[in-house]
Amino acid sequence: YEDGGYGGILTPAGVLGCYFCSPSEAVSAVEPSVYDVKTIPIIVNAVANTPRITSPYSSGASAIVPEDAGGWLDGVSIFDPDDSEAAMTIQLWVEKGLVSLREPPPESLTFTVGDGDMDQYIVANGPLSAINTALSGLRYSPESDFTYLNSGGALDYLHIFVEDHTDEFI
Repeated sequence: YEDGGYGGILTPAGVLGCYFCSPSEAVSAVEPSVYDVKTIPIIVNAVANTPRITSPYSSGASAIVPEDAGGWLDGVSIFDPDDSEAAMTIQLWVEKGLVSLREPPPESLTFTVGDGDMDQYIVANGPLSAINTALSGLRYSPESDFTYLNSGGALDYLHIFVEDHTDEFI
């Protein structure tokens, strides 16, 4: 019973289902009661959950590739708990070598930096499924003769940054 929040006086002749509110000892009416009823609308805002980069190279594991040949970096993908087709931006960059995505990249993927083939830095926008398709052919190519003579190998890093654009449209 919405009354606009101003309160009122209710004079019932008995309240159905309320043992303590029922008239007792043959009294035919319940004393008037003071009441107030208010309905409060609640709006639940959508909040985008953070996308996750999954890879077998987590927890300190390294990818090992041969000098002057490079190698595939299998198993890298993005997971979004909100939407498998969310609009995303992905950035990939390496410090010394070059990185490539699956060739040809999906048509729904738009490159703003690089073209996805032998780039040091890549920025691409598109649906999550297109990004994961492109990552299915992720390849690293080191610089020519990129090793340190005394260490038996050299270290480079592949950095991956992903941004979910779903919350921009909420």
